[in-house]
Amino acid sequence: MNTNWKKVWVRKGQENTADLCVLNGHENTNFCTSASQVVKKICAALKIDNSHSVLEVGCGAGMLAQYFNCNYAGVDYSSSLIQKHKDILGNNVCVAEAANLPFEDNSYDCVFSFSVFHYFSDKEYVNKSIAEMKRVAKRAIFVGDLPTNSFTADHLLFSHREFEGWEISSAFYDRTDRAVRFNILKVLE
Repeated sequence: MNTNWKKVWVRKGQENTADLCVLNGHENTNFCTSASQVVKKICAALKIDNSHSVLEVGCGAGMLAQYFNCNYAGVDYSSSLIQKHKDILGNNVCVAEAANLPFEDNSYDCVFSFSVFHYFSDKEYVNKSIAEMKRVAKRAIFVGDLPTNSFTADHLLFSHREFEGWEISSAFYDRTDRAVRFNILKVLE
């Protein structure tokens, strides 16, 4: 992996725009027209209603956050994207690493991440992040948009075999880049 994704996402947050599609790196995809439907599917998978507390790991500037109707919080390692998120949406978000969440055990009903794990440095970081998500969640965790293939060698790739014991589902939106992706869900209760 040659791309320093942390620098990419910090630079994204420094762009002079409030366009969540651009800030979250979806300007050359069809994701922006699907984001509200993706949130509905995440809420259905996690059985989220407006009384639940939800933490998004890798929230960026808030592409998905804008569609949640619950007690929402988010973390991202990009301080510039977190500042954009606060400025644009005013959500409860903070700078934090996915593998070191600054919350007590069982702080949120559900914890999720979507279209983020392929930017992580390696599988060890992925495993630490999942362990942190489990630690912080009361009911369930969800990780979406895990690629089995990609248009770039700089994305981490995943297989269903890596998630034995998880509920696996197909991707939540049709991609234009022909990448094959899937989601995982773990109910903790």
